[in-house]
Amino acid sequence: MKKGLLSILASALLVVGCQNYDDQFTNLESQISALASTVAGLSQVQSEISSLSATVQSLNSTVNSLPSSSEIATQISDGLAGIIEDVADLEAAVTAADSSEAVAAIQEDIDAQEEVLADLLASSSVFTGSVVINNASTLDAFHAMGSTLAIVNGSVDIDVTTAMDIVKVQEVVDQILTTTGSFDYTAAGITVTGVTFNNLSGTQTLTLKQADGYELKSLVSAGAITLDNTWSSKIDIVDLRELTTLTSINGGSAGTLDFTSATEVHLTKMAYYPGGNLTVNTKSNGVVDLSALTDTNASAIVAPFTLTIDGPSAVTLSTIKGDASATTKGAITLTNVATANISNFGGTITLGTGVEVADLQDVATSPVLTAADDLTSLTIEGVTAYGKTYDVSGATAQAAALETASFITVALNSTQNDLANITLTGSMNSVTVNDTGVETLTLDALNAATVAITSNDDLTTITSAASKFNDVTITGNNDLISTALDYDTYTTVVASTGTADAKGDLNVNSNTKLASLTVHAKSMNDLDIHTNVKLATISFPFLVAAGVGTTPDVDIYGNAFVASSVTDNYDATAAGVAITTNGTTNTGAYTSESGLSSLKTWLDAVVAVTANTNTLQVWFDTVSEVK
Repeated sequence: MKKGLLSILASALLVVGCQNYDDQFTNLESQISALASTVAGLSQVQSEISSLSATVQSLNSTVNSLPSSSEIATQISDGLAGIIEDVADLEAAVTAADSSEAVAAIQEDIDAQEEVLADLLASSSVFTGSVVINNASTLDAFHAMGSTLAIVNGSVDIDVTTAMDIVKVQEVVDQILTTTGSFDYTAAGITVTGVTFNNLSGTQTLTLKQADGYELKSLVSAGAITLDNTWSSKIDIVDLRELTTLTSINGGSAGTLDFTSATEVHLTKMAYYPGGNLTVNTKSNGVVDLSALTDTNASAIVAPFTLTIDGPSAVTLSTIKGDASATTKGAITLTNVATANISNFGGTITLGTGVEVADLQDVATSPVLTAADDLTSLTIEGVTAYGKTYDVSGATAQAAALETASFITVALNSTQNDLANITLTGSMNSVTVNDTGVETLTLDALNAATVAITSNDDLTTITSAASKFNDVTITGNNDLISTALDYDTYTTVVASTGTADAKGDLNVNSNTKLASLTVHAKSMNDLDIHTNVKLATISFPFLVAAGVGTTPDVDIYGNAFVASSVTDNYDATAAGVAITTNGTTNTGAYTSESGLSSLKTWLDAVVAVTANTNTLQVWFDTVSEVK
């Protein structure tokens, strides 16, 4: 269809080069108007075909559910089969339509099929007309019709009072399987006993009001759906588990299911909500099933929307994509959802109060966590908006800057005071974990420009594996005993200039219980390890290179590094030998289990590239013996 429409426009543009300007523009305007008319016509026929298809499929489902000996089934089953085939042909014709004439022809075929359906129903043993029940007499009359109400070629309007026999009302409702018009049911007051609508499979529009749950377990298709919540405290379930076709629910474009006493809301097979934005509110620890929901519309186009959920004990969303290349990517907001699992979503995820456990996979937009004050466990996998892993090795500064700009930021603070476990993986721009309740922090294959872990008084363990960091700060974590960082520095890009700044910074200080530190880094520019009063051992087994083109800075002091023995070779040398700074003559040896010797190769490299060696200081904190 797109190809055909583009061909029209291309032809219009081709004409411009062959006539005078007045004729050119007149002709172009005419063809653009025709193109706009074609597009509008296509939208209209698509809507009508969808409605016709839903009606026919619902009728077919109803017929198939009847006994094969049923008079209705015998009369209309063959006719429906033919209409279903013709509707499929019409859908294919819409895809191929490339002119207003083709659209007009499709519209004629739709009108013809609607007439065929109307004639088929009129000549069959279905009820034709309106079912109107508003008192005991009309209830008795329609109740006596029994199964002849299975298909209503018209509308249903039931208004129930306390004086009516609710058992008979339920039996009449159970007989109605499909309507070609509207289905309206209204209870007069809160004391009217509720009924279920589990046999209804299709209707053009649906309006229900009662002081009880809304159970429509067989409803496949409807247009506008209105489920009244006047007596919401009595509504304990909303079940539309088979619903696949609708135009709106409770409010049109901003659809809202606001049933805060409902323990269950089932929209299990609804693949797309045409309205655009959907809100579902349930009772705390309830159930919400939206397992088939996507943001891909009937034209296979990703159409981002906002989904807001409040109340259920758990939510799993994996088929809503968000449009990673568009300005508007859609949004998911969860509040009072004990366990949240979201994956493959490119838009904004907002976690509010009441979210306790969250697992967010393939996150391309920074999550909003400012109100997530009940989190106890959080896992985030970050990706770029382009679906790439952050690796600028060999890339130009401009390309790297583009990728950097798409990174997510994760910021956690004192709001997350109950957050005991954090796992971060994938690609992120910056990570801040400050003054939280975290006890275990896992950085698993995390690529991040900056990581700041500060003032987390309950933090006991930091682990990382196969990660890449540029700048890491670990300060003021008073219960941290040991840390192992698989820390591999990489090239970052300074956005203001676009120039490479090869560096790697590590700052570990004021962690009062930190006893050991292991760092797997190949190169580094700035190393600060100080004021960790119990830090007795470190290990840097792979650190050999200083940052290229930089002035390294090293400050290691105020820890608990012990030299069990120090030998000064100058004192053992014959008198008269010259003393040289950092030379071969002024030599000595240290015996220590601290691991400071693992820095020797790197410190030699630092000295070689640093003009002002006064910026370098590495201290043993205790010397047991001097020889």
